[in-house]
Amino acid sequence: MLELFLIGIGTGNPDHITRQAEKAIGQADLVLLPHKEDSKAELAQVRLTLLQSLGVQEQRIAHFDMPVRRQQGDDYDQ
Repeated sequence: MLELFLIGIGTGNPDHITRQAEKAIGQADLVLLPHKEDSKAELAQVRLTLLQSLGVQEQRIAHFDMPVRRQQGDDYDQ
């Protein structure tokens, strides 16, 4: 069975992560680390630092670029 957990970083402070989130991250085979647009590159580093503080090894982290959302158009549901 495959399980997928979506875990937010909240304020980015490792002391604020829930025990449930810490457990899920600790048991994960793979942690996906999103990278958003260049203006938000700092967030990726915050996420990585948070994961490292939880003892997640680099080989368990897969980095990926978030798709860029369109800024215009009203066919979002399409």
